[in-house]
Amino acid sequence: MKRTMGIRKVMVANEDAYRCAFGGLLCAALALVIAPVVFGLLGFVAGAVAFWMGGRWWGTAGVTASVGAVIINVYLAGGLIA
Repeated sequence: MKRTMGIRKVMVANEDAYRCAFGGLLCAALALVIAPVVFGLLGFVAGAVAFWMGGRWWGTAGVTASVGAVIINVYLAGGLIA
């Protein structure tokens, strides 16, 4: 970890992995609101790419959040239909 002007900064393996992980988490958040299948799948792929690029923790968080968002939406949609 680096200290920058008294603020702890956690370093990610590389900047591209961080961007993919952020995109995966953003897609997971959007999957809760609109188009869960589309954004859930995009979030899963972005999280997997981030994991593959070296952002292990953030990539796993993106994959988990995306899958969780899709499962929650399927459960809620099933409740609305039944």
